[in-house]
Amino acid sequence: MRKILGFVVAAALVAVPAALATPPASKHVPTAPGHATTPGKHGVKPCPKPPRRGVAYIIRGIVSTDVANDPVTGAPTFMLDVTSVNAHARKALQGPTARGGGAYDALLPVTLDRCSFITKNRTGPHRRTAAALKVGDRVVVGWKAKRGTGYLDLGAADRVADRGPVPTS
Repeated sequence: MRKILGFVVAAALVAVPAALATPPASKHVPTAPGHATTPGKHGVKPCPKPPRRGVAYIIRGIVSTDVANDPVTGAPTFMLDVTSVNAHARKALQGPTARGGGAYDALLPVTLDRCSFITKNRTGPHRRTAAALKVGDRVVVGWKAKRGTGYLDLGAADRVADRGPVPTS
């Protein structure tokens, strides 16, 4: 019995200093003063998926202003000179019944967020930033939402395809 008790006391004497020692440095320690540690695996919320049974709202047009942050929301926003829309977008805009280009003489604000997928045709990487959109570029802006949603309720654009500058002829 004395041997067991002696062994337990000896183990406790060795374990206490080891437990009080400083923990080993983790691999997420800042490399320089003032730098933040890397965020965890769940630090940023993923982008929400579009509704499964929604319809596509497509608006084609020409970028008429540079991309700038909205003073109210802080989200990147640009003005779009509309040239054509699909049927769902026409209902969302409550516009004329005419089809095709030139049916709308409207400037619409288009809001982007970090989940907006911006592409440019046939050049460079597929994922672009809002800074890639220039005045005079033809773009196709798309949303996916429930049928019957109004334009103001669509929110930030899901996809923006930059088709390049307007051809001069």
